[in-house]
Amino acid sequence: GQRNYRIQSAKSNLLISQINLSDYERTMLGNVAQQWLNVWYATRKLEILNRAKMNSDTLLKINSNRLKNQVITVTDYTRTEIVNEQYELLLIGAHQSLKSEMGNLALALGQNDSIQTDEKELQSLVTLPSNLDSILNYSLQNRTDLMAAKQNIEKAKIDVSVQKAMASPQPNLGIGYSRQNRIPYWGVTFAIPLPFYDRNQGEIAKASISVTKAENVQE
Repeated sequence: GQRNYRIQSAKSNLLISQINLSDYERTMLGNVAQQWLNVWYATRKLEILNRAKMNSDTLLKINSNRLKNQVITVTDYTRTEIVNEQYELLLIGAHQSLKSEMGNLALALGQNDSIQTDEKELQSLVTLPSNLDSILNYSLQNRTDLMAAKQNIEKAKIDVSVQKAMASPQPNLGIGYSRQNRIPYWGVTFAIPLPFYDRNQGEIAKASISVTKAENVQE
């Protein structure tokens, strides 16, 4: 019984290691996906600022002509000029932000060449069910962190069975040899402990606490 439980425990440890590897891959892919979204957001922000800067440049030219024709005051032209300079500063910051996000994405992907986001390719890869409950059920069944939590509970329960099996008396059988007065003596011994006081209570309690802890982690 102890051997069978230990084999089950070893198989459970192997399964947990495989699930943890899959969870590491899921986390890594999630980080890459989040970084891709950061690049996409920085790209869209830069496009919006480019359009705003073009409009601001056009308005600045118009107000310059209006100022020459004395249609507006110098104060009005100065306000337009200040807004144009602000857009220019924002545009410089947006370029730097996009460059930084692109570098982070390249680092996450392990690439040295330039990277471009392709929304069409993303739409062809993502197929999500329309029902929110279906998405939730799918995630509960396939998320590797939840699978690892469930397997840790099973592993903890197996450890409880191992410790309970260790509490059973283990008989000992031995053969002895001695020589006295040039006469050889052979003997067979058989012993079985009586677990009146030591029944592996501490390890059993420890394993039971591990089960409770694993169940709390899953919750």
